[in-house]
Amino acid sequence: MLFKYGEQFKYAIRKYSMCCRKELKIIKNEPNRVRVKYIESKNCKWRIFISYSNMFICIQVKSFHDEYNCCVSFRNKMVNVKVITDHFEATIRDHRKMKLREIQKRGSFRNGCKC
Repeated sequence: MLFKYGEQFKYAIRKYSMCCRKELKIIKNEPNRVRVKYIESKNCKWRIFISYSNMFICIQVKSFHDEYNCCVSFRNKMVNVKVITDHFEATIRDHRKMKLREIQKRGSFRNGCKC
């Protein structure tokens, strides 16, 4: 997988974290390298590492271990307001008079993401 900038990758990780309900943490954050891991369980082997690729002249995923042996996290420090608004923007625009409780209910039951 290729990304133009590190910020684009970080946004994708935040969205993935929200959708799969996993609390991820950016461990190594340098201009040309980023490493992310799951922090709830020390035994979980989920990790992703990206770095700059001279061949493609962009940032590329170098290693990705997609093994989960951990539970869902209900607290997530990585998800910020921007990720949530981008995710629910279309729903809120379609239903302008929707109350806050209804938005919370839709977000807690099913957030429409595929992991």
